[in-house]
Amino acid sequence: MGNPEGLPLQLAVAAIENCVVGFLQPGDPLGHIHAPGVLAASQAERLKPLLRKHLKTVGLQPGPAALRIFAMARMSLGDSLLLNLNTAWIDGSVVYGSDSVRASWLRTKVNGKLKTSAGNQLPWNTVNGEATGALDASAPSMANDGNHTIKTIVTGDVRGAEHPGITGLHLIFVREHNRICDRLRSQGLNNDEEIYQKARKEIGALIQAITYQEFLPALGITLSNYSKYNGSVQPDILNSFATAGYRIGHTQVADELAMRDNNCAVANSSATCVCPILYPGSIDF
Repeated sequence: MGNPEGLPLQLAVAAIENCVVGFLQPGDPLGHIHAPGVLAASQAERLKPLLRKHLKTVGLQPGPAALRIFAMARMSLGDSLLLNLNTAWIDGSVVYGSDSVRASWLRTKVNGKLKTSAGNQLPWNTVNGEATGALDASAPSMANDGNHTIKTIVTGDVRGAEHPGITGLHLIFVREHNRICDRLRSQGLNNDEEIYQKARKEIGALIQAITYQEFLPALGITLSNYSKYNGSVQPDILNSFATAGYRIGHTQVADELAMRDNNCAVANSSATCVCPILYPGSIDF
């Protein structure tokens, strides 16, 4: 039996242990992705002989490739559950990141604020956060950074620089976060961590309100009124939603965007054509 990347199932299964063991090591920035129990006990018992046999021959280091093979091997064994590298919570992680390393890099560690670049734009993956700086090897990866060889902006989600419309949304929330920080400072708060967490909580609430009070109703989706928190509800994203239902988002990505001024008037008579994957960094918002 094979998998989509052409690796025999035995090698893919061996990669599972290499991946899981690596990601569960203390101090690994991605350790939180896999917690004990990610592999059902019954499955683990079935896999152990293969894992021990092939582990030393695989040589696959923990990382995105290992995660993909991990998912493929699980599907090959009849487990159709997919892995999601982003949190399922609507908590603003799209702005702040779904792991502590990205979240930390995006912070200034001063007055609770997030990093920005010249002109109050999003930060770049450079040592000084500016387009003119040298590439920062420790900067979080982005989908269009050419494996850390291309300068690009950095956001809480790796896809934040793929389309100007998406980038604009990221920028709005970063600016709003920093505006909230200024307000909290004016109200007497002076601890960086406290200001950051309070501002993040407000941004998360804003995104939740937009999602449930505006976005879903616009799609014709009506939900029952919220009553109270229910800790027994499983917050995972359904496969049917992630792989099919929410592909509606792709149909909402326009091939062209109208450039507008601060009064929301179209800046010129023709729409600006944009590349769906990567666009020049000179576009400002």
